[in-house]
Amino acid sequence: MAALLAGIDKMKKPELLQLCDKYKVDPGSVADMKYKLKRLLEEAASPTPKVAKTAASTTFVAPSADGCAAARKEVVGDFCLPKGPSGPRFLVHVALLAPDPKWKRDGAMAQISRVCGMEPQIQYEALWHTQSAGGVQFTECGGEKIVCTLFALSLEGDTPVFQLDDFVDGMKVVARRAKKDGGTVHIHRPDPLPAAMDWGAVQGKVDTLVVAQGVDTWVYSSPSAAPAAASDSGANTTAAAPAPTPSSGSVASRVEGKKFTDFPLDRATVKLRKIDKDTQEFWDLEERFYANVQGRNEDYVAARIKEGKKPVKFVLIGAERVENDILECRFELKRRELEKTTKEKQRCRVSFHATHPKNIMSICKTSLLPFKHPLNPCKTQVDDGYFGTNKKGIYVSRYADYTLKYANHVVPLQPKEVVKIIMFKTMPGKSKHFSKMPGAINPSPGFNSHSSPTYLEWYLFDDSQACPEYVCQVRAEEDTRTKSDDE
Repeated sequence: MAALLAGIDKMKKPELLQLCDKYKVDPGSVADMKYKLKRLLEEAASPTPKVAKTAASTTFVAPSADGCAAARKEVVGDFCLPKGPSGPRFLVHVALLAPDPKWKRDGAMAQISRVCGMEPQIQYEALWHTQSAGGVQFTECGGEKIVCTLFALSLEGDTPVFQLDDFVDGMKVVARRAKKDGGTVHIHRPDPLPAAMDWGAVQGKVDTLVVAQGVDTWVYSSPSAAPAAASDSGANTTAAAPAPTPSSGSVASRVEGKKFTDFPLDRATVKLRKIDKDTQEFWDLEERFYANVQGRNEDYVAARIKEGKKPVKFVLIGAERVENDILECRFELKRRELEKTTKEKQRCRVSFHATHPKNIMSICKTSLLPFKHPLNPCKTQVDDGYFGTNKKGIYVSRYADYTLKYANHVVPLQPKEVVKIIMFKTMPGKSKHFSKMPGAINPSPGFNSHSSPTYLEWYLFDDSQACPEYVCQVRAEEDTRTKSDDE
């Protein structure tokens, strides 16, 4: 079992499909299959779930009516992989009393579907109309897991709003059943918190309604929601007063009725959160990274083959999530502005930028900025741009491998060398393509960006069109694939 578990990451799609068939796991993407199989094998290998790298800490202990002490414990991790002793495990998440398509791809319901299967989602969509505010939908998922969909969100306009009274009614129901069945309760902390949700008040209710009844309870936070020390270089990088924008609620709700001036760049702060390689977030990031590696860069393919060497491929070996509320809000405002002016829905793309390591934190704090911008620390430039002036726009690449040498003193990577590059979410908008390099020209009227002759780069007219998402650590390796690897 241990050997099989260790080999999951190296398996190709046909092998993963065979295992999914053997263990009755619903297949999905390669990342989904790896995630589900590893969780299944880990649980089979030990009756006690694997302990997270971040240890649990007891934050509240209370005796129940029969004198037995119970506790609420705060952990960082996936509430679909519950901790504690074996027995019925009630997985609680807060839901809206109406179908929400977004939950199929993100949020707690997507998390549940990936780990516990689609049954809770199916039950929710089929039976939500039979529920009322404060009700709970119990769905058994096997492996002692019972998903508790607690209806404590109401819709105000397009914004889900948390209702504490409904949450109290639902938690009373969960507590009664958990105590009756001798189970434990596992609660998902939303990230970001819904509008009107005071997490301190929620925890207080959990203590009095569940823990005080003698039911052990775990509260799970995602890495971005949990309190954690910033990385050495990722602490707030300015001594100015805290940013004026609240961090709770969706980005869309935070920018409603606001302007760019409400989110000044000189008030931006940034933190980098390390992404555990054994998580769905990292696996999803891997797929996005590899989907944006062109693989035809002559520095790593044609030139090496000509020298009698093997081509070079690239492996994502680490990542840090960029957390910067002001840049997120500015990006959302820019999206709305472009949709208003172009009358078209804006497609969010992936782009990359590489630079000397000392510049990474500055870019993660204020994003890329035009040359001579007051907050741009760069005082000299090699050129003024090949298809747009650096003074009125910024450059990003569509492909990760095209940027790598710029993080390595403009020298192509050799096998085993490691660099860091920044991945951005990007809105090029309406882009004008040039068949030849026009030089340091001004932004073209009627467009939002320029596209290079090789389609490898974008020149964006506004720094808010790119928002840093991840700092990716990439290693170069010789490409030793053989025909049998692809079969």
